[in-house]
Amino acid sequence: MKILIVNEFIKLGGAEQITQEQVRIFKNKGHEVYELYFNKGKYELEIGERQYLIQVSGLVKKNIFCKNVYKKITRLLETIKPDVILANNIWSSPYSQYKAFSKYKVIQVVHDFYPVCPNTLCVKFKNNNEVCLGYKYNKCLKYCVENNSKIQLFVKRINMKKLEKVRKKYVDLFVTPSEKLNTYMLNYGYKSVCINNPIGNNTKKELDFSIKHNKTLEYIYVGGINNHKGVLELIDAFIDFSRDKDVVLNIYGSITELNIQSAFYSQINKVPNKIIYHGPKAHDLILKYISESNFLVIPSKWMENYPTVVLESMINGTVVIGSNIGGITEMLSDDKGILFDVRKKETIIDALNRSYTMDEKEYISVCSKSYQYVVDNNSTEGYYIKLLREMEKLQ
Repeated sequence: MKILIVNEFIKLGGAEQITQEQVRIFKNKGHEVYELYFNKGKYELEIGERQYLIQVSGLVKKNIFCKNVYKKITRLLETIKPDVILANNIWSSPYSQYKAFSKYKVIQVVHDFYPVCPNTLCVKFKNNNEVCLGYKYNKCLKYCVENNSKIQLFVKRINMKKLEKVRKKYVDLFVTPSEKLNTYMLNYGYKSVCINNPIGNNTKKELDFSIKHNKTLEYIYVGGINNHKGVLELIDAFIDFSRDKDVVLNIYGSITELNIQSAFYSQINKVPNKIIYHGPKAHDLILKYISESNFLVIPSKWMENYPTVVLESMINGTVVIGSNIGGITEMLSDDKGILFDVRKKETIIDALNRSYTMDEKEYISVCSKSYQYVVDNNSTEGYYIKLLREMEKLQ
């Protein structure tokens, strides 16, 4: 089968990791795979064989049909003639991009809640980050205006309604990594199925817990430093929790909102020996640090879809402590991790205390359940079989 895999960026974050995994999986299975991107992002990467970049810039193109972009894509598609287009993120000129795909079978993997929320977060900023059901059920201009930009949010909301019609017209099937997002998509009338994201190197193995037996319990946070990730809430709770305990919280990631930088440094400086900020690190190093830590904490305030860092922790025998929101809940339910309500400081502290008092037997039990979950739900082979089955249905 000839497959064109499409994504907005060549390399950036979690969606790009999954895109590259798709490329690797289908190539390894002997398919003729082509790649199309619209933005290099911050990386100066060489374009390889069967890789194409149609650079799209300019904010205005997000809201209008751009004939030039459309022609470039259609010319490329006429050359490749793919049996199926496997799309991921499409942002830069969606009216042009989707229309260019109109003559082909298209499956799109949805990586977050952007089809139902103009801010992609699916929580009400001004109502204590209460989870909402998307723009059809929420007064966005009342609860979700950030930086006093009502006009900007109004435009986003109008554009979302228009794009919903376009997506449904030109995409044959949507795939969501989490059951939570799939429920939302079905509720909004999308033809959608849930196929959990794959993660490499997840063949069954014996977990080695010897490196976990350090005197100091090590907690780790990996991700952006911003309001929606709940980092400040985690730090605030960790300061109280860590009193009289031999624990440390290591934080890895870039500060992506400068307006919280001062508060961030002010908080961690209150307990400099117990909360350490290391800045951003390469992915291979992050995996090493995760595997050497006792607990990963993911305190998101927004509706995370299906965080790859949770899978990476599970497969490395590290217990995950996370917000009971979005896809995190289904990943950690049934004693596969520890859940808390990030809006309530006392529940974060309770979750940290529960982790602290875990004995070895309970720790290994949680790790074993979470590890088995990844083996059963996130194998590359299982992902390939499920996705190929959906592709074949379209032929």
